[in-house]
Parts: sequence; structure tokens; C-alpha cells
Amino acid sequence: MKSFTVHPIFSTALILVSVVLLSHCDKGGGDQPPGDSNSGANVPKKKELSQLDKARLAAAEMNGKNIYLTLKNFSFGNNEQFPEGKDANEALGQLVDDLASEAPFYVRNSPWHGKKFEKGPDSRWEFSEPPGKALEAGENGWSYTNGLTPNNEEKTPILATIMDTEVGKRCVVIFANGESEIQDMEIDTYRPSELFPELKMVDPLQGPGADNG
Repeated sequence: MKSFTVHPIFSTALILVSVVLLSHCDKGGGDQPPGDSNSGANVPKKKELSQLDKARLAAAEMNGKNIYLTLKNFSFGNNEQFPEGKDANEALGQLVDDLASEAPFYVRNSPWHGKKFEKGPDSRWEFSEPPGKALEAGENGWSYTNGLTPNNEEKTPILATIMDTEVGKRCVVIFANGESEIQDMEIDTYRPSELFPELKMVDPLQGPGADNG
């Protein structure tokens, strides 16, 4: 069998070609589509909520859950039915005596409260001392869905409120099954009834000087 000897010039050339090819592969030049090396570099980063906004949203969510638990308790003495009302104040006002307070219905910076109740409700209702009116116009920042029952296990919004944050509006939602969410807004409104038009949701009554858009 004949043996072949590689000429030194060809050997050196092969080595150089191999080095170039390896270097090219290490940089991803053969597999990376053109223009993808900086993909995502110009995508704007989603703004995050401030700690203050997170705290305010969490406080509203906690109050909403407290209202929901009171709704459940109310239904036990009301033939397994939640309260009804032509507006959210009329429906939720039936819970105030059980809560012994109007404070959970206050939503900080809510445009529903107006000037009179921008610092909070007066916490006077029919059976308080001194007496007053439960959830008069401006004392409630929560919208409410009529027609649901405590046996509803679906994720249907029963309470909702919309709050301003430094990065836009957020909606705090309490569902009929007891779960809750803080949702990004897809439309510009302060009326949760416009977010959930398929429901029998009623909004609060505006307080004096309120501007809810």
C-alpha cells in the first residue's frame, strides 16, 4: 500500500482554516439569525408598582375580603341570599351594623368619596351612637354584583374597586368564591361595572364634589 505525505504548506493551511471555523462557531455566527444579537434590547421594561402603591392595594384587598366574609355571614340569616340594592351603597349598607363600622368601604384616593368623605366615612349608621345613615353617598368606594349566592363556586367578581397608582389604574377584585386578584386595567374607567358588563354589577354613589370620570 502506498503511503501519502501531506505537504507542509497544505498542513499549515488546514490548521488555519480549522482555527477560523472554530472561532466562528464560538461566536454563534453560523446558527444565530441576522439581527438577533441584540433582540430584546429595545423592549421597554414594565414599570413596577411602588411600595406605597403595593401597600394601598393590599389594604384595599384586605378590606374587600373582610366585606366578603360579612356578606357570607349576612346570608346565613337571610335564606342563603346576599343583599340586593339598586346601587352598591344600598346593598352593602345592609352589612354596616354587622361590621360595626363603615371603614372597610373606604378606598384611599378613590374618586367616589368626594370632598366630604375624602378622609374616610363618618361611621354613623341607623344603630350607631349617635345614629346616622349607613353608607350615604360618598362613603363607599366598592362596586357590588347583585344576584350572586354564597353557594357560587365560580370565579365571578362580587366586589371591585379601581385605584390610581404611579403606573396606572389597578382593579382590586373579590370573587364570589372568596378568591381575590389585583388586575391591570384594559380600559380607562373608575366604574367596575364597565369592566364586567356581563354582570349585574352596580357602582357606588358619588359623594359631594366627586369626579370619577
